[in-house]
Amino acid sequence: MVVPISKTLDNLRVLIVDDNKDLAEFYSDLLSLNGCVTSVFNNGIDALTDFKFKINNYDLILSDISMPGMTGDELAVEVLKLKPDMPIILCSGFHPDLSTDDLMKLGIKHFLPKPIDSTKLLDIINELKLC
Repeated sequence: MVVPISKTLDNLRVLIVDDNKDLAEFYSDLLSLNGCVTSVFNNGIDALTDFKFKINNYDLILSDISMPGMTGDELAVEVLKLKPDMPIILCSGFHPDLSTDDLMKLGIKHFLPKPIDSTKLLDIINELKLC
């Protein structure tokens, strides 16, 4: 069961991308209970297509890195070409090809290792919202 931690994220629009449907729904439930409006996609290609058509409908992207078809870092590169100031949080349980420095060079300021700590995720989102 997901329990709300804060209600400070009212109406923040979050695009969630994870090929693990259960995790994607967990993130959606967590963020929704904390006031966010979420859209969930299970692959980067569909998420990017939606983002292109609704570029101003999202305030934040939360994406897994390791996904088939289009990885989270590839999604981030494409999103940042379209909207360079889009806040993106990438997460992964294991991704040996990317270091934190690599992510920073791509414009990704936040990385969370899986399993994600709910409080840490909400703290980062609150921090991004205040910027």
